[in-house]
Amino acid sequence: MPRVEIEDDVNASAKTIYDILINDEFEAKWNLTVNELKSIGPNKWEVKSTLGDLISTRVEEVENEKISFDIDGSIFTKMGYTLKPKGDLCNVMLWGEFEDEKNNKILTSAGGLLLDSLKRFAEFMEEGGDPENFDKKALTVTP
Repeated sequence: MPRVEIEDDVNASAKTIYDILINDEFEAKWNLTVNELKSIGPNKWEVKSTLGDLISTRVEEVENEKISFDIDGSIFTKMGYTLKPKGDLCNVMLWGEFEDEKNNKILTSAGGLLLDSLKRFAEFMEEGGDPENFDKKALTVTP
């Protein structure tokens, strides 16, 4: 199965990033494509996004190290994050698996945008920001 991997260093701790990824209430605040998230079972959510509706099931979580999901109804079939502390930074790798290799380029681009969105929110939170004041749409503007 084809796979994309995108990584970046984030000026936030692995704990801050992990806490964001594990918190259902934050997903729609930082993820540029997510409009609404509704719990439909243990570790399972119905997600309404700008790309369509999907079901996300958290299948793996290792505190402050990694988290992964099975995805139904999306171009990705699986996705996850791996966190590796690097001094005051944390290297975050976003990975995704998908069925059709021809989607590699678009998914690499989308993954980069998603990781940038997480990075900006994590750095905002690390600096003591209030999640209610975060404007995810500002991500489309170069800082």
